[in-house]
Amino acid sequence: MGEKQEQSSRRVQRIASRIKFLISNVILRELRDPRIGLVTILEVKPTEDLKEAKVYVSVFGSAGDRSKAEHALTQARGFIQCEVGKSLETRNTPVLHFVFDNSHDKASRIEALIRESKTQGSREQDGKETFKKDEQD
Repeated sequence: MGEKQEQSSRRVQRIASRIKFLISNVILRELRDPRIGLVTILEVKPTEDLKEAKVYVSVFGSAGDRSKAEHALTQARGFIQCEVGKSLETRNTPVLHFVFDNSHDKASRIEALIRESKTQGSREQDGKETFKKDEQD
């Protein structure tokens, strides 16, 4: 039983990799939507029965560009799913659910907070040195 489950898991992983490749190709070669800029398919996680798959996507650009690209990909989901189904050799074509990665936004926010903290720290340090000089005089 454990061996059969392991084989099934390997099969799902292999199909996930194939779906990722196929989606990338469809976006790159067949979608002609100018709203779709720099899009990266990060990961595909299909369910064990391969009826659904979460597609993790990262979109590079400004917030407006990302919003446009997310909307365009959501609208093109049916077309992408159909094209994947034509090349995927499985009984069912998984229903694709796009999950948009916003870690770029989070990373930018963290970097800004760190810079702000360093700036405030150096200002406070300057204030302390000035205060010490005033005390010594």
